[in-house]
Amino acid sequence: MAFSTTLPRTAQLGLLFLAALLTEASLPAASSPAPALAAEAYFKSPEFTSPAISPDGNNIAFIARNDGHACLFRLELKTGQISGLFSAGQGDVETFWWTGNERVLVAGLGRSNREYFAQDLANTKPRTIDTLHNWGVDWIKILPDDPNHIVSYNKRFDLTTGKYSLIENASPDVSPVFSAGGESRAKLWDESGEWHIHWRARASAHWQTLACSDQDQPSFIPMAMAADDRSILVIANDQGDTQALMRLDPVTGQRTMIAQRPNHDIWRLITVGPERKAVGVEFCNLGAQDILFFDESDQGFSAALDQSLPGMIHRVTSTSMDGAKRIIEAWVPGYPSRYYLFDNAHRQLSSLGEQRPDIAPGVLGKVEYFRFKTRDAMDEIGYVMLPRNTAAPFPLIVMAIDGVGDALASPSTYNPVDQFFASRGYAVGHIAVRGTQGFGRAYAKAGDFQLDGKIVADLEDGVSYLAKSGRINLQRVALMGYGRGALSALHTAAVSNSFHAVVSYDIECDLTATSIKWLSSSRADTPAVVKQAGGTKAAYALVHQFEPDVFIERLSAPTLLANSAWYGSTSFHKGTRIRHSFDRYHKAYEWYELDVKDAEHVKTETYSARLYTKIADFLDRTLK
Repeated sequence: MAFSTTLPRTAQLGLLFLAALLTEASLPAASSPAPALAAEAYFKSPEFTSPAISPDGNNIAFIARNDGHACLFRLELKTGQISGLFSAGQGDVETFWWTGNERVLVAGLGRSNREYFAQDLANTKPRTIDTLHNWGVDWIKILPDDPNHIVSYNKRFDLTTGKYSLIENASPDVSPVFSAGGESRAKLWDESGEWHIHWRARASAHWQTLACSDQDQPSFIPMAMAADDRSILVIANDQGDTQALMRLDPVTGQRTMIAQRPNHDIWRLITVGPERKAVGVEFCNLGAQDILFFDESDQGFSAALDQSLPGMIHRVTSTSMDGAKRIIEAWVPGYPSRYYLFDNAHRQLSSLGEQRPDIAPGVLGKVEYFRFKTRDAMDEIGYVMLPRNTAAPFPLIVMAIDGVGDALASPSTYNPVDQFFASRGYAVGHIAVRGTQGFGRAYAKAGDFQLDGKIVADLEDGVSYLAKSGRINLQRVALMGYGRGALSALHTAAVSNSFHAVVSYDIECDLTATSIKWLSSSRADTPAVVKQAGGTKAAYALVHQFEPDVFIERLSAPTLLANSAWYGSTSFHKGTRIRHSFDRYHKAYEWYELDVKDAEHVKTETYSARLYTKIADFLDRTLK
């Protein structure tokens, strides 16, 4: 575990400003155009991230780059001393949790697996928790009142011995909700096309049950314990078109409404700390945050941050047990995050560091939102990343959706792919076509089995609107997709005249009987979706349209096929299949495969830079 404790540059800068009171946080702006970053710079891992404060408020642990790897460091607030805490060797620290004041649980990620370690602040040898090997980090539940144990699904793990015991005889596929003490209070699972919801008031009580024969979605989804550690917060799907946040009384089984929005589903519960304490709810709303905090003091603190960090999106990510110290993550839309420490005793907001201090203000593209009406009068929304230092109208890259029922990529967070293409002079558009998750059930279902029809028209109408607004050049539009979205991109370009180039990378074109679910927003099992599609024959016809041999003959747009997966042969095999279809119909295309010979020695950001530079070069030749 020993490693160099040379202070990361980001942490050094953060320490210099730790005692400085911030009176204002400015938007990134530049008095003169800043030079574009090198291609690899867009895809680098954060230099400083995930600061979290110990329960007693005395220490901050954070992840920072050291000798090319993500390591865990400790900042002692009283002395300002920073020291190395944990290194994963040739791997990276993925995440960590405070378990009490003197210990952290660390997830270390190597090339092939994830391992867990218990690390004391005394910097003694870490203890491997082998029983957690390869478990997902989202499964971990920290117990604020019991630092020696954690829970996950149906097991309780002892961090001092590494052993575990079964909480109850339940399948690990069950999604549970735990109390602060680690008792299983609610759970949800799907069996034979039927949803099963169980809940109880305490571990000694009998389970109350609800079976939902509606295979599309459960009546409600247990999410977390409320602040009283008694009632259960649930996302309800049976309160009209949109999701609602409700409180379930585990004794009576009655639910009461907390919040609901028309045309906007719930995006996420807002949680704080390693125990993921639920403090609010955020609704899906492109262009402006819609957050409801459960406590008025949290709502007031958020409003105060609006004044101290103007123009920035912000959230509290960690607090001391008494709430006197809080860590805030804040960012300008499209930019990497910055981190701040708020000390309530001194009423100070102080800088801790930035994810990417090498990205200067004014370098990155800017996010703009737009609304338009489709040709059949449906209201739709999208956002576009625009180059900052060149003039409109821009050539446009439209990102194809991966499948019906998927959510749109977040417009606010840093997107290295979008920003790289913006640096090359391209606008990058994301359109919430019908079928997109987050805007109500009717909006999602409007896209069912329409990936070859009305969704194509939605993409065309969104592009047309951007052209009329003066943002983009209607004669220089490309469509790009990844995975299953790469297949839909090729198909859309074949049936539409709006796209003058198409990029398909890491394509997934192996269609089977279960592929019908790709064309539906339903969460039901395959037989139910086949029935919704009109039966087996109709379902086969819908899927068959996307077989490459069916539509490649109609594709005339210049095409780049790329394979960026350098591990294994699956992606290569799929890429070979799509090339055979192009060759069969004598269609011109370009092929690019990343060199895999030195995969063990080249950083991921280098591979990403090579791939997207190749794509940008292709688009330069075909669109400009």
